[in-house]
Amino acid sequence: MDVVVTCRDDDEISVLLGDGTGTLAPGVTYSTGNNTRPEDLVLVLLDDDNFLDAVTANRDGDSISVLYGDGTGVFGVEEEYGAGGRIQGVAAADLDDDGNLDIVAANRDDDDLSVFIGDGLGGLLAELNVATPSQQPESVFIADIDDQAGFDVVWPSSNQNEVVLHSGDAMGGLGVGAESGVGASPRRISGGDFNEDGEVDVVVTNFNGASVSYLANNGDGTFAAHVTSPVGAQPTWAFVGDFDGDGALDIVTANNGGGGSLSVLLGDGSGGFAAAVTLDVPSAARSVAAADLNEDGIPDFVTTAGGNVGVFLSSAP
Repeated sequence: MDVVVTCRDDDEISVLLGDGTGTLAPGVTYSTGNNTRPEDLVLVLLDDDNFLDAVTANRDGDSISVLYGDGTGVFGVEEEYGAGGRIQGVAAADLDDDGNLDIVAANRDDDDLSVFIGDGLGGLLAELNVATPSQQPESVFIADIDDQAGFDVVWPSSNQNEVVLHSGDAMGGLGVGAESGVGASPRRISGGDFNEDGEVDVVVTNFNGASVSYLANNGDGTFAAHVTSPVGAQPTWAFVGDFDGDGALDIVTANNGGGGSLSVLLGDGSGGFAAAVTLDVPSAARSVAAADLNEDGIPDFVTTAGGNVGVFLSSAP
């Protein structure tokens, strides 16, 4: 398993190839464009060669960058697409039901979203701007939330303390957003079926609340009232997966404050979570993901902190 991270201050992404034992090779960098400062990325199949491509959300470039992969861990020269101001997050899904992946970017300074329809050959059509009912979108999560045709888009408003749901129409269009309250200064959103009712729920980190908000999906385009779980100080990122092998979804957060840490919340399969377990990080943690780096069948954690990539190898429970 390999790792790709953004290098915001260097206008690059870095590719660290894994050797199957949990060790990562030194990073090989690829430019995202001058003065772009990439904040987020997603790995997707944009063209028809079956090799993963990288799409970055460029905070200072008012753009997204696409870097096409060749299947060996090498990426080509970036192609930039203009979008909104201070893009904080990016996600991908087939919004228009044509079999090709499309891109959604969260434009924090413009209080809106940018939608790029993919042509299946690696190209993206001109940006479609989606107005929002709230302010400062910080990240994006895409899933079928309302059980209707098409994927839906959910994002957190950092200064309104809410998440906003736009229902998709399966033609690339997004409806007027519906708002649901969460904790203080929400930043990173993710989701999954935490209560095992067949619906996709969402979770969001509350940067100023040192917590995660869980919103159960009612199945009709609305969410139940949020329930918070404490985590470390200033959580900036959340990643969802089954970390203990019990079949229930869990959450790990990257926490920027308090010197840096990860918080692991094990789910019980009914929407509840055990008290967070803390993993110390040498400096402020910015992001986290989970994958089986040493091929033992158990997810491991990868985090970015202080310009470095850190690995926590998990053991059997």
